[in-house]
Amino acid sequence: MKFLKEWVDEKIIIGEDVDFSDFNEFSNLENIDKIIHGTPEPLKKANWESRKIIIVLKNLNNSKISESKFKEFVAKLKALRKIDHSNINHFFGLTRDSNGNYLSVLQYANEGNLRDYLKTKLSALRWNDKLQIALGITHGLMYLHSEKIVHGNLHTCNVLVNNGTVMITDLRILKQAAEVASEKIVYVEPQYLRNPSYELDMQSDIYSLGVLL
Repeated sequence: MKFLKEWVDEKIIIGEDVDFSDFNEFSNLENIDKIIHGTPEPLKKANWESRKIIIVLKNLNNSKISESKFKEFVAKLKALRKIDHSNINHFFGLTRDSNGNYLSVLQYANEGNLRDYLKTKLSALRWNDKLQIALGITHGLMYLHSEKIVHGNLHTCNVLVNNGTVMITDLRILKQAAEVASEKIVYVEPQYLRNPSYELDMQSDIYSLGVLL
């Protein structure tokens, strides 16, 4: 067992396993509301100078894991590296701050999560707008499943809105048991609530999608 940071230092192959960006490329770092951006981990918004875009930096959970879990982590990195879909929050790779902590580099969503978006804009949405939201989430999930990726924690706070386009986010890089807040229980497949060791799968995602829609 080693800390994730140790495994990454020793084993990750930059450019093959994951893309890597110099932390000095990011400027104007600003803490943002982690709930609004659909994740329980600390987040920072930043300017990516070389690309002229705004991104989000998310700390990797530096827990102790086995070598087999690390291999799963690397496989997930490789899968995320290939994802290019308008309804999936884009993963640009990893970076490392001055303290040696690794962070994910993610696409920024300028309209926050779907739950808060609907709270403020639902009355102004036309039926076609609502249909496009439903189709966007469905297309994003279909794409993930076509790449053999299970989300496992789909709900309105894990769907972001960027310039009116919905994007599924929080594709957990390090597979862990999902922590289910009381208000999110309705989205979770009942078998998991009865047995937390139950492994969530694609059918679990479909259940969550049905509740979400």
